[in-house]
Amino acid sequence: MLKIKRGKQQIREPSIYRIPLLFISLFAICGALLLVFTHASTPVTSSEAENGTVSGAAFVGPADASASNSKYVQFGNGSNAGLSISALLANFTDGSAGEALPHGVPTSYSWEAHASGSGTTPPAPNSNYIDWWGQVYVDTTDVHAANVQVELDNCQFWALANGSNTWQNLQNSSAGWGGGNYTEDFTSSNGSLAFTNGHDSGAVSVVPLEGYNAHFWGQQALISISSLQAAITVCRTRLVLANASGPDNRSSAHYILSTGADWRQSNYACPVVNGVTICDGLGVGKFIKITSAWRDAIFSTMSQAQLSSFPLPPPAAFVLPDGAYPGVGG
Repeated sequence: MLKIKRGKQQIREPSIYRIPLLFISLFAICGALLLVFTHASTPVTSSEAENGTVSGAAFVGPADASASNSKYVQFGNGSNAGLSISALLANFTDGSAGEALPHGVPTSYSWEAHASGSGTTPPAPNSNYIDWWGQVYVDTTDVHAANVQVELDNCQFWALANGSNTWQNLQNSSAGWGGGNYTEDFTSSNGSLAFTNGHDSGAVSVVPLEGYNAHFWGQQALISISSLQAAITVCRTRLVLANASGPDNRSSAHYILSTGADWRQSNYACPVVNGVTICDGLGVGKFIKITSAWRDAIFSTMSQAQLSSFPLPPPAAFVLPDGAYPGVGG
């Protein structure tokens, strides 16, 4: 049983946004440790400031009966009668090109044009806590369609421990939402992200401010992971009307979304490696275009080769709020 430890209130730093690519090589200094899942600091507000506790016994997730090594999973009926999970995730491997480019993001940022993974090894022994996140941008047209919002629902972080064949759903958005308005290049922020109730139960809606992205995360506990085989973050998203009686401009909207996950210390601070503060991420998924139909935005650590050799996440990781499953493109 771990002792309760109250962390000081921290200003949440963006993950790998302002980090030169050469720092990624620092990951190689970290060795893999034994896997332990524990509950840790829980954000208590939806602003950038967060604090929480470290407590509880080692987390042991329930066995997931739907986890499978199968490369083709049958479920549902009609047009959603089958889904190739490996084919779906093949569209979200490291280097996969985004469907559109985000406005205001420098081309030097590794995640600007494609998915960018950083590996599954913690950057430092005391920086082995994980939380998921997402970011909504307008694309390079910089068109903010009137009366259109981005609905977010059922964001989840799934992990596959070293030596395990079972994926575990370790975090999800059911605990609540937090977020902030960050400049498009993440050099500064401007207060808390404004959430409105979504059209779907449990969902929320956001709108990026002009010149900012809508950066969001969950209010769940951090998860301590010392050794990781693979991980995914999945968020469901679609366009909705702010005012149902107003004009429907969804066809002219240009919002895009990507998801990812960060390495953190137990108090949400960023790791310090060789004396340098680095907000490392497991990686950032590619940007997808948000449409009026539900879609999955996915970040995955798995390579093409690993999709053929690793156990795959269960279908439950990808089901959309309307009960359908995504096509190969997400």
